Amino acid sequence: HKTLEMRHKLVKHPSWMRLYKTPAVTSKQPVKMAALELLAHLLGNDQTSRLYQSLVVKKQLAISAGCSASTTARDFGTFYVSVTPKTEKDIPSIDAALEVEFDRMRNADISADELARAKKNLIADATFAQDDLKTAGMVFGEMLTVGGTIDDIEKWPEHIKAVTPDMIAKAAQETFTFNNGVTGILTPELTQGAQ
Repeated sequence: HKTLEMRHKLVKHPSWMRLYKTPAVTSKQPVKMAALELLAHLLGNDQTSRLYQSLVVKKQLAISAGCSASTTARDFGTFYVSVTPKTEKDIPSIDAALEVEFDRMRNADISADELARAKKNLIADATFAQDDLKTAGMVFGEMLTVGGTIDDIEKWPEHIKAVTPDMIAKAAQETFTFNNGVTGILTPELTQGAQ
């Protein structure tokens, strides 16, 4: 991965983030987009997600951890992973722990219950979003602006339901490759005694 590291005197806690390039909605592969959304949901949606449980709860390397997929774009989408390490010294361990979780996804290590819950949550989120006029307007406007269609939005729950563990594994295999990611690390400025 390409890595950009920066120190700044205003930074109090280290921050680690990685962006991966993904296909966008304009690729006309709706089930593939749904698999990316499910991959992000399983890995880093909330405090019950794999990354949070691994990095924050079990290994205690981080204060927070999560990820998201953004495929509503014209040319390419992004898969974003963000971690707030407890200390700067934890960053190498965080990289290793992420690879373990990415490998689990690459190998379709997903239980039927876990996948069913994730699908139910994403479909519920989409339904609630359409119930709110402001959010619905933003969702439809964003999709139409990048070349998507109303059909893309209305059939989203069907696409989510169609995703299998193997499809999520394929999305992970295609996304989490060495040359596809860019990592950013922001850390506090070193004090005089620490240099």
